[in-house]
Amino acid sequence: TVAGALTAAATAREETRGCHWREDHPGTDDDWRVHLDVRLDDGGRLRLTRRPVGTPAGTAW
Repeated sequence: TVAGALTAAATAREETRGCHWREDHPGTDDDWRVHLDVRLDDGGRLRLTRRPVGTPAGTAW
């Protein structure tokens, strides 16, 4: 589950930022200056949502 969450988030982020390096997207993009929250929905599927940097998660984990 954790490996799937990491892979889904890395695949979704179409830019290079920090230690996340994408050879197919070598530059940074300010549209991607967000947190990617990964959760399991009620059916057990991974769901990614974007949350602006500085915004609290809002929902208790």
